[in-house]
Amino acid sequence: MSQRNAPRGQRPTLKISEIPPPDSSIKHVDNVHIVLTEAYCPAGHNLISDDNETFDGYPGIRLKISDDTKSGILFVSPFHGDGTKQGEQNWKTGQKLHVSCPYCDAPIPRLAGCHCDPQSDVDGDLLKLYTTPALKDSHIMAFCNVWGCPRSRTIDNWNLVSEYFCGELTD
Repeated sequence: MSQRNAPRGQRPTLKISEIPPPDSSIKHVDNVHIVLTEAYCPAGHNLISDDNETFDGYPGIRLKISDDTKSGILFVSPFHGDGTKQGEQNWKTGQKLHVSCPYCDAPIPRLAGCHCDPQSDVDGDLLKLYTTPALKDSHIMAFCNVWGCPRSRTIDNWNLVSEYFCGELTD
C-alpha cells in the first residue's frame, strides 16, 4: 500500500524488513531521517570524519567543488533530502560544477543523468559516493552536480532506501 492509497489520516504499514540492514553505514534515525555515516570516493577516502562541519551533531560530507575559474571545499548535510551546505557557496543557481575528492582529487563518478529543471536547458549528472569501503554500486548515495538541484538517491544493498522512507515503495 503506498502512502497515496492509505486510508485518510493513517500512514501505510510498510513491511520491508531491516531496511537499511543493521550493518549498514546508512542509519534510520528516530523513524524519520536517513543519515549517512560513511561516504567514500572512488579511491577509498572516507569523506565523512569527525573533524568535518556538523549538521545537527552529525559530520557532513566533505567535497571539493570547482568550475573553470575557482574551487572550494563544501560540506554537504549527511541527512538524505536535506540541501543544507556549509563552506564554499559562491556558485550560481543552475551552474553545473565539477565535484572531486578533497584528498586525492579523484573525480566523483557519474551514476546517471539528472533532468534538474524542465524550464532549464542545463542537465546535470547524478554523481555517486560509495557508502561502504568495498566501493560497490550496490551501496551508494547519489546527488546532482548542478548547484541548487535537490535531487539525490540513497541505495543500500540494491534497495532504494530513500524511496522506501518517502513511502514510495511497498512490499
